[in-house]
Amino acid sequence: MKYKFLLAILIFTSCSCKIGPSQPIKKIEVVDPNYGILSNFTTNKGERSPLEWRCFPIKDMEVKYRTWRDADSMGAYDVIVTMCDFEIYVISKSISHVYHGRRGKPVIYCDEFKAAWNKLTQGEEYICMDGETLTKGEPEMDQDSKKMYVSWTWDKIKTKKGCYSFWNGYQCKDF
Repeated sequence: MKYKFLLAILIFTSCSCKIGPSQPIKKIEVVDPNYGILSNFTTNKGERSPLEWRCFPIKDMEVKYRTWRDADSMGAYDVIVTMCDFEIYVISKSISHVYHGRRGKPVIYCDEFKAAWNKLTQGEEYICMDGETLTKGEPEMDQDSKKMYVSWTWDKIKTKKGCYSFWNGYQCKDF
């Protein structure tokens, strides 16, 4: 009985119910608008991480990929295959963004990526990119063009139609 009484007092005092003007609620700023693309999207942990995502108009994007012959770093060292890597450019007047893959992959992956990109972007205005940057999103100067850009390693892309992951789709549940 004594412990119940102490517990009740502890709960009552921890509520800190104040009478008077309420404190303003601080809003968490999202880096940029998500155009309704990320509103119902969750990661595998069940947490939405808006600060990792950047959303852009598709009309401002350009996708390029290159190929070369080499051993796949995830395969046999003595088997030479055609490898590929994507670069996704977000062209902006102020600061551009460049998204790279984490490593080269066999060329079949690039074909799958192109098909997914086309399916996700057809008829859409915006796309969101999830990735990491070593510069914490701070721009760097491109020595050739003298323009500012942010370099990213992409993990996922998402439109209202679905999501596609660099990691062969295991992180995207809806595509």
